[in-house]
Amino acid sequence: MGTRGGDLVLGLTKRHDELVLAWDSALGGARDAHDGHNVVIHELAHKIDYLNGAADGTPELADRAARRAWASAFEPAFLAHRERAARGEPSLLDDYAITNEAEYFAVAT
Repeated sequence: MGTRGGDLVLGLTKRHDELVLAWDSALGGARDAHDGHNVVIHELAHKIDYLNGAADGTPELADRAARRAWASAFEPAFLAHRERAARGEPSLLDDYAITNEAEYFAVAT
């Protein structure tokens, strides 16, 4: 595992760069399919998110109707999680998901 700015980094994805994974975290996610943590799937979700040019929580979609349908499902879920976290209520997803829309997509994936 490495660090970036003093933070532990389990995986890292940038739009035009390689995908980087901490091997022990990749193995750990593969060993327990029920723990809700898989850095490989998480970082691949970021790569999928980047396909439309931006890491914004919206993957490349076929057309405007598909983007509207995505937004009508995604945005309320994201905002509801933020509201639950603000009230201190638990959620199915780790609160890291509400860092931003891109992380919400990756954590939910």
